[in-house]
Amino acid sequence: MTELFLLLRRPSVLILLILTAVPGISEHIPSARTAEFDYQFRINLAKDYGPLEPVAEVSGRIEEGEFRYRSLLAGAYYRFHKNLKAGGFYTLLAGARHDDDWVGDPSRWWWEKTTGRPEQLLSLDVSPRFLLASLPGENWVFMLKNRYIFNTYNGHQTLMVRPGLTYVHIQDREPVFNIGFHYGVYLPLNFSEVLIYEHDPYVNLIYHVNRRVKLELFGAWRFRTWSTSEDVSNAGKSGYRVQDQVFVLGTGLIVRL
Repeated sequence: MTELFLLLRRPSVLILLILTAVPGISEHIPSARTAEFDYQFRINLAKDYGPLEPVAEVSGRIEEGEFRYRSLLAGAYYRFHKNLKAGGFYTLLAGARHDDDWVGDPSRWWWEKTTGRPEQLLSLDVSPRFLLASLPGENWVFMLKNRYIFNTYNGHQTLMVRPGLTYVHIQDREPVFNIGFHYGVYLPLNFSEVLIYEHDPYVNLIYHVNRRVKLELFGAWRFRTWSTSEDVSNAGKSGYRVQDQVFVLGTGLIVRL
């Protein structure tokens, strides 16, 4: 009995007992995903009408072993100059996850199931690009994609900035393959507690089957930061910032009609 009393007097033991005895003391903080893999596909269709380029794309992603994310995009680019095009797009999607989808009560917390929840995005895109002929191989293209995104579901506004450098291998005056190095940065304009909500370096390889059909492989390392949800704030719990680090592997089919 004396030995038990002496053991309980140790601060580390008392803290451990308190943490295990009080349920829900840290369950309000979502656990981070690290070194996990998501799998994505996309089918992109486009056609040129002079400077106008209508675009449609369907995509999907398996997250945490579930086919959760699906989206359908439609819109058009307009080429104002050989080095500049801009466009507007509408996206219907399901399965997106936001900070406030971390919900619960004082005894239990969980991610809201969003697989069947529709959301609509409106976006504007400006994408200047330049040929960097001074680099070895000559056929290097730098593009700076800038996209403003408005989510009608929750009013979130996001600015995505994605610089990218692409090498185009040409043989007999025809492109054979592209390899691109990109870095996407997502800046939340009216939500989140962090300056950068998500960022992802990624590499893609595009093989030109012919002038109309291209096949794509890509890999990304996606960093996403979750911050305090509305339910956690309303429950009077302490705030948090949790970062996911997930590898995304994907395939694509690109068709020029």
